[in-house]
Amino acid sequence: MSKVGPAIGSTVSPHSNNNSRQEVTGYNNGRQAVVGPKLGSRLTVMFRDGQVSGSSGCNRFHGSFTAQGNALTIHPLATHAHGL
Repeated sequence: MSKVGPAIGSTVSPHSNNNSRQEVTGYNNGRQAVVGPKLGSRLTVMFRDGQVSGSSGCNRFHGSFTAQGNALTIHPLATHAHGL
């Protein structure tokens, strides 16, 4: 389980019913630092009906999340790596 606080660098809110993918500009790496996606890559995320999904180019992820106040908990994710 990963807890992501206000450090996620995107205007997306898991409380909204916005079905559009948002670009992530920074995230908490779990070591008390906010980092950006790897140079030259594009990380996107979408929250909908308790589910989170996204892409980092040719790799995709999906799973569930819970949101309480301004805390966001992302549960273990399934990933799909393409092109390996």
